[in-house]
Amino acid sequence: MFRSILKLYSALLQSIGYFVQTAGNGVEALQSLREHVPDLLVSDLDMPVMSGFELLSIVRRRFPFVQVIAMSGAFAESSIPAGLCADAFYPKGKNSPAVLLDLLTEVVTRERMESPRSGDATPPFWTAKIPYEGTDSFSILLACPDCFRSFPNGFVEANPLLVQKTKCIYCGGHISYSVIDTPITHFPFNLKVSTVVQ
Repeated sequence: MFRSILKLYSALLQSIGYFVQTAGNGVEALQSLREHVPDLLVSDLDMPVMSGFELLSIVRRRFPFVQVIAMSGAFAESSIPAGLCADAFYPKGKNSPAVLLDLLTEVVTRERMESPRSGDATPPFWTAKIPYEGTDSFSILLACPDCFRSFPNGFVEANPLLVQKTKCIYCGGHISYSVIDTPITHFPFNLKVSTVVQ
């Protein structure tokens, strides 16, 4: 389903003269960005392997002048969801593709804002829930943007789009983060969380 939608939107943009490169998930997109940095990135928020929330946060940090349109069928309004690093938002499935084309034209013709739309100086770090072995509890894994160290952290279940703040347990740096509602249940490596660092 995801791949067919990707092909549809790609063909639509190519038909009106855009040069289009596609990626099936956030990791593939980052690999592509190593070779070619586009003027505009259109990203679904619900992707396998690495979500659009995570991808856009990384893109805003590493490629701050790339214009970004986020899309999702999970939000009814066309305003940018809080904490999302995007210049525009397209509610997929609730509007015709012509609305996306109009939005694309609007975004590429205007100058991108210097800071994220959330109003914070630093875009939030997006992370997924990690289940504790043998329980119904979860943890999250945070990465500090200052010292680059990672650590597990307990969290209070909240609206996944709510930007939360904590301090790095190593350097005391400030971390803004949001929790993706989908838990990580399969890892490309062996990871079992059994303790929480407070």
